[in-house]
Amino acid sequence: MAITSCTISGNIKTPDNQALEDVTVKAYPTRPFTHADGTLIAAYQVSTTTDSSGDWALTLVETATVSKTLTIVIEYPTGGTEFRRQEYTVTVPNQASANFSDLITGQ
Repeated sequence: MAITSCTISGNIKTPDNQALEDVTVKAYPTRPFTHADGTLIAAYQVSTTTDSSGDWALTLVETATVSKTLTIVIEYPTGGTEFRRQEYTVTVPNQASANFSDLITGQ
């Protein structure tokens, strides 16, 4: 059984609806796990930055079929050299794409 992937996308804006550019978004396993085909998912990390519209997308290994999670971290500047870091634990669906906000509803 081959591991499928899902492209997760989102948009980051300020409270006054201004797009945040160059915000780092990264994902990694919440805990190492073995996928259904026997592949160990441990030293896996992907990252990107938001574009001028605040948009981002990451292609991630799906985790829904094995009931595992990935941690998605968003790091954005709060002024000067300081950053705010927000972490979300998500189950990546076994489908071609998903909206990040749909995955974190209720967190």
